[in-house]
Amino acid sequence: MNRRSNMNTARILACLLCFSSSSSFTLSQQKDQNAPAQDTEAPAEVTILKHRLGSEGRFVNETRPGSQTGAMQVLQRSVLTASVKLRSHTTKTIVGISWYFILQKSVNEEYFRIHFISRIEIQPHRTRTLKEDIKKLPMPPRAVSVDELKNPRQPPAQERIVVNCVLFSDGSFSPLNDSAQKDCKRLTNP
Repeated sequence: MNRRSNMNTARILACLLCFSSSSSFTLSQQKDQNAPAQDTEAPAEVTILKHRLGSEGRFVNETRPGSQTGAMQVLQRSVLTASVKLRSHTTKTIVGISWYFILQKSVNEEYFRIHFISRIEIQPHRTRTLKEDIKKLPMPPRAVSVDELKNPRQPPAQERIVVNCVLFSDGSFSPLNDSAQKDCKRLTNP
């Protein structure tokens, strides 16, 4: 089972490598760490500094009834994660963020978007990194040939982060626009 999980993770990462514009799954390397990232949207109270799509190993307990070595095994699993580094520009403490990781095929076409709600405290005028697990990619993985990786026929996909809503400790919130009200309601209802 461990080998199958690692193979599935490898397939997902290979698929993302094909779609991603950089091999390290990081938004274009920036010389100034305090400069805002490109291809991002957020309310004025926060600035997106950078984001990253990657994986990390985690230990999990797996029950195997009828096993000769015991009923419980500790295995390492790879977990796909998305993270975003934010800077607060407000005098209020931030206690929740509604955000999206988007992979775009072109300006008007998306491969997929993944919604996250992060309950995290960001003190006024401080920087924090949000990190969330990606349970499942919203698109089926496809096989990628070596020729496709060497000679892509289409421009590489672009990663984009959108912060839709910011929730403050006093119960108020700041939406990105009028259509973000639904995400703000999700933040206020735990």
